[in-house]
Parts: sequence; structure tokens; C-alpha cells
Amino acid sequence: MTHTGLIRVDLHKRSQQTVYENNNWPWIQPDSVRTLGDSWLVGAGPGVIRLSPLGDGYVEQWWVPRSCRSLEPVCDCGSDPRAALASPDPLG
Repeated sequence: MTHTGLIRVDLHKRSQQTVYENNNWPWIQPDSVRTLGDSWLVGAGPGVIRLSPLGDGYVEQWWVPRSCRSLEPVCDCGSDPRAALASPDPLG
């Protein structure tokens, strides 16, 4: 993981491949990543981003606390760590 996305590193070939890039990620401070089937879960300051395959790329689905339903221009999520997670995507 980088501050702007995900890369796949092949240690044997000493090469890297960009998996996903979003130049707006530096402000969300991504700090952890885990696979979930063919998707990726990225932990970030405001919540969790699920990257799901779509065509030749990925689509972001954000899971954030209900108190932080709007991430623009600045996320002001409050300080209640017990806030339930909610998906801004009505299908999520």
C-alpha cells in the first residue's frame, strides 16, 4: 500500500504493478490492507474502503461511521468510537 493506492510487489522478479490508484487518498491516511476474496479492504482514518473489481479496474465503496456521512471537504466524524458503521452506498 502507498499513500495513493495499492501496488502488487513480486519479490522474485523485483517488480511492482499498480493495482489501484487514487490521488485523493493522502488526506484519508490509509494505513492497513487486507484481501477479501477478489476485493481489497483498506483501513483509513475516516473508515474502511472496499475496493471491488469492476471491468479492468476497481470501484471504491466507503464504510464510515454514521456521524461521518460526508467526507468533503473535510471529514468531521466526531470522537465517538462506538458509532455504528454505515455505507453511503444504498446497496451496501
